[in-house]
Formats: sequence, structure tokens, C-alpha cells
Amino acid sequence: MSGSLERAKDEKSKESEINGIEDEGDCGWSSFRPRFLQKFNNPAGYLCVYSIFLITQGVLVNGHTNVILSTLERRFRLQSFQAGVIVISYDIGYFTLCLFVTFYGNKGHRPRMLAISSVIFGVAALIFSLPHFTTGQYVYGSNYSTLCDVTSKPIDCNDTGISEEEERLDDYFYVFMIAMIIQGFGCISIYTVGYTILEDSLPKEKSALYIGIANATTIIGPCLGYVVGAISLTFYVDFDTTEPEEIELESSDPRWVGAWWVAYLVAAVVAWLFVSIPMSGFPKQLPGSAVIRSVKESETHAGASSDVVEKEGFGESIKDLPRATYLMLRNAPFLFTTLGGAAEAFVVAAFTAFLPKYIQTQFNLTAAEAGLYAGVIAVPGGTIGMIIPPIIINRMKLKTPELLKMCIMCCLAVLCSVPVCLLYCPTTAVAGTTVPYPDSQVIGDLSASCNAQCGCQGEYFSPVCGSDNLTYFSACFAGCVTQQDEIYVDCSCVGGSESAAYSGLCVEPCDALLPFLCFFFVIVLVNFMTVTPILLITMRCVPESQKTFAIGVQYWIIRPLGGIPGPIVFGLIFDVACELWQESECTGERGSCWLHDTADVAIYILVACLLCKAFATVAFSLALHWYRPLEQRNISSGTKLEEITDGKDASPVDISEENNVYSTIATPL
Repeated sequence: MSGSLERAKDEKSKESEINGIEDEGDCGWSSFRPRFLQKFNNPAGYLCVYSIFLITQGVLVNGHTNVILSTLERRFRLQSFQAGVIVISYDIGYFTLCLFVTFYGNKGHRPRMLAISSVIFGVAALIFSLPHFTTGQYVYGSNYSTLCDVTSKPIDCNDTGISEEEERLDDYFYVFMIAMIIQGFGCISIYTVGYTILEDSLPKEKSALYIGIANATTIIGPCLGYVVGAISLTFYVDFDTTEPEEIELESSDPRWVGAWWVAYLVAAVVAWLFVSIPMSGFPKQLPGSAVIRSVKESETHAGASSDVVEKEGFGESIKDLPRATYLMLRNAPFLFTTLGGAAEAFVVAAFTAFLPKYIQTQFNLTAAEAGLYAGVIAVPGGTIGMIIPPIIINRMKLKTPELLKMCIMCCLAVLCSVPVCLLYCPTTAVAGTTVPYPDSQVIGDLSASCNAQCGCQGEYFSPVCGSDNLTYFSACFAGCVTQQDEIYVDCSCVGGSESAAYSGLCVEPCDALLPFLCFFFVIVLVNFMTVTPILLITMRCVPESQKTFAIGVQYWIIRPLGGIPGPIVFGLIFDVACELWQESECTGERGSCWLHDTADVAIYILVACLLCKAFATVAFSLALHWYRPLEQRNISSGTKLEEITDGKDASPVDISEENNVYSTIATPL
């Protein structure tokens, strides 16, 4: 009897030594925990649900929203600056609560935090789509004509035919802004809490692979978003309330507005049904997590103040937040890795928003063609770049110093390849803008003696290529009075004997596209090879209890230094390089840019990328220089998990005698 009591005490003592084992449990809800669900109660099952959340967020926030911005500008009479504010509102929301959520992240029920986040994300998506249902049908006007009409009357700016409700559509800017801020709130847990669950429930080598797979889905999401956005915009915005025969516009018409709102409804349903419900069923910690953490070899930086933050009771009060943040920023490897990550995020965020526009501008392509090419290089390049590092880390069992060296080498490789931006096509010559009309010497005025009586409208850029190989703003500005199928004839401004024009820009032969795509594919691949190492370095150079908070602090720094200014700076570059602006006929207010100087765009973006990559290289080098691991506790060779758990049921873990590491086999789905 006494022997049984002693064994029971020993078992209880061993369990108590493994911190957090009491938080492990079965998968399910309340008393409903069927046996078949336990097959998913492992890192692989969690990764599936987590990836759905990552893809849904990527589709909506990082892909689809970028595609529909110009559509929102047209539908709700927004300026480009307002569209930019809508985009960065997500980062503002994320930045605002990031520290508070992640400060308590390691102590809370992390799967339920993700479930709540997905609910908030879905609510924000619904709010974003509301303006479609609370406004009337789209009014596009019927007086627009691309042909020269000498009988047309000047536009009466006092009688636009637009209702007061239409005039106040720009007030919905605040609805979009609020929705994006709420989305930022809902997505805080995705990139902070979500990753630490994988890091805690798997050995280091396996966690690198799983995190790499999760990171790969963050590339797939935005690329799918571009595709979804392109498809949804081919449907008329009011297709749900308008009969097909009542739609007078074609998708090629500059006044066309597509169904921008559909994807937000679908994303809300996916977030609620396929993320929040299954995610809420996972236990606080996946089975085996506590044991895995107890046998992991720590790579915490020696100056990470572990003796302070690991004290019992630290972090339970909000009063500890300032001190915890201060101690985190004192961790030199963490700080310089974060600054390097901010420089990386600057470039990634900028190209995520503007890569299709960049390709369209630099190579004289349509928006659809540019989006296709952007997807062709971004999807495989980014995905492969995410998958290669985990394989290397797993095979070579790389530790923190080697991970930092990998980041440095990747930055140097991209730094040497960035001059590929100098591959571009010449700027298209447009009559009256970059070159004078055939019978004029004036540059900077679309009006000329040959089209003075045509009553042309300059709000919509509908370029035509004249038989004289010169591009005109529209058939009207080319002086064309008749259209025969796709050909405009009797064009008074077009030089030569034919006096005809064809729809589209006059594009000179240019062979720069294919080399650019090949080189840029390699740049994308190598650039994304730093994502997983940066995340692993961040979680490994800080104390165990501070992993979630470390990622939160990192994003708290990266957002304002990289994610937010990146798209703004690239947007300013395109604005500075603009040669032809949309202007209101009545107010003269500028809208979007129709034509850019390709040489200026290339040079400015080249300089921005060189500066960012050089800074990132220096930052990672400093992190490597200052990194010093804590003295390690020796783990006896050949130690088995069963010796720690006394034979209890747990994930099969073995500490290898040869490499003094362990391996975990995740239960397959």
C-alpha cells in the first residue's frame, strides 16, 4: 500500500515539474468531445484550420482590397489619398492593440483567442460591404462620348444630374476606414499567437517546417485575392438588383464599376464557419506541448533578462507592460532582427500593393495582363521561397547564429539583383502631354485647334493609336467623328493620309518584359527566404514566457516603420512620376494618374529598394554580432520522453544520442 502511494506521489511530482501539462486536453466543445475529433487534436490538425484563416485574411486584406481600390474611388468618389488611408487603417488597428493582446497571449487560451479573432474579422468584412446595400444603384451618367461632336454643348456644372445622395457618397470613406481598423483588431492574433502554438507544440526542426508551410499560405492568400478581385470586377456592381439587359456599360468602359463587395460576404462566412467553430474546439495547449517545451534546448539571448520575466507573477498585471517592453527592446539581437524585418516589410508591403501597377506602368500592359504576370511570379516565387528555408533548417539543424547568417546572405543576394528595375519600356508618347500635336508646338494641353470644337471630356482616359503612330487621349481629342467597328475614321488631328485611329496605346516593340519577369521571380524567391528565419530568431532569442509578446512587439515596430510607410512611399513615387492626371471638368480637381514616366518610376523604386536592403543587411549583421546564447543545461544522451512522463501517453519524443536533439512525429490527418 505504501509503495503505491509513493509511486503516485512520484507521478504527481513529475507531472508538476512539467509546466502547463494540465492545460492539455481533448478536442471538442463542452461535453461534446467524440473520439474521431481527437485525430485532429495535433499540430497538423491545428495547421489546417490556421491555414484557412491565413488564406482568408490574405485573400481579403492583402489581395482583393488592393485590386478594388480604383473601383471604390470611382463608385464612392474618393480621392487616391483616401484610398491609401483605407489601406493603412488595417495597420492602424493592428498597431493600436497589438501590445495589449500579445502581452497576455502566452497566458490565455490561444486557440479561443484565434476563434474570437475570426469572428471579429468576419464582422469587419460585413461592415466593409454595407455601403453597397445602403446606397442606391450606381449612377454613371449618359452624356459621355468618345467621339468628336461639334454639336455638343459645354458641360453644365450646375446641373450634373447627380442626386444629393450621390454627391455625399464620399462620406462612406469613414465606413471603410472603420471596417479596416476592426479587421486590424481581429488579425492581431493571426501572426502572433498563431505561430507560437506551432513553436510550442513541435520540436525546433519540425516547427520550422510547419511555420514555413503556414508562411507559404500567406503568399497564396494575396495571390488568390488578386484572382478573386479580377473575376468579381467583371460582374456589374448592381448585378443583384439589375437585369442584365438593363446594363448599358461594357467592362471596357472607363465608367464601369464591378462587384467589389461580393468577396467580403464570402470571407465573413468562411471565417465564421470554417475557422471560428473548429478553432474554438482545440484545448488550451495541444497534447504533448508541455513535455516538448520541457526538453527543448534554449537559445535565449544571454541579455534577455530571463531572470526577471520568468519570475512567478510577472506579466499578470498591466503594470508590467512598460517594463516588459523595455526589457524586450534591450535584447539587442531581437531589436536588430526586428529593425531588419521592418526594412524587409517595407519592400514586401510596397510591392504587394503596387506590383501589378508597376508591371502595368513599366511595360504598357492592361490591368488584367499585369495582374496575371504579377501572380505568375509572386505565387510560385513566394511559395518556394517560404518552403526552402524550413527544409534547410530541418536538414542542417540550424540554430540562431546560422539563421541570422541566412538572412544576411539573402539580403546581399537581393541587393545585387535589384538593378533589374532598370529593365522597362519607354514611356508612351501622348499628343498634347509628352509631345505636341502634329500641327502644334504646345506640350501640356490636350486641346488643340483640330479638336477645339469637339466638346471633348478629359475625365476618362480612353487612348487611341493614330495611323501616325502617336497616341491620343481619346478618339474625341484625336478629332475622330465616326467609328466603324473598332476603327475610328475622319480624325482631324491625326497626321498622314489615313486619318484613322485604333483603340489602345501605340506600343513600340519592347523585349524587356520577359527578362524582368525571370529576374524578378528569383528576387521574390530569395526575398521571401528570410520570413521564416526572422520569425524563428524572434521566438528563440527571448525567454519562453515572452514568445507571443515578442512577436507582438516586433509587429508593433514593423507596422509603423515598414508595413505602413512602404505603400505610402511607393504611392508617392508613382504620383511624382505622373505625366497625365485625371481632372474634373468642373472643379479641376485631380483624380488618379493616367500615365507615368517609366524612367522616373524605375530609378526612384531602385533607390528605395537599395536603401532598404542595405539597411536590413546591416541590421541582421549587428544582431549576429550581439547574440550570445545562455549557458545550456545538459540533457543526458538517450533520454526518452517516457522517462519524463513515466510512461504516460504523450507524443513520441526521443532525444538523439548523436545530435542531442529530438524528433516528433505528428499524427497524420
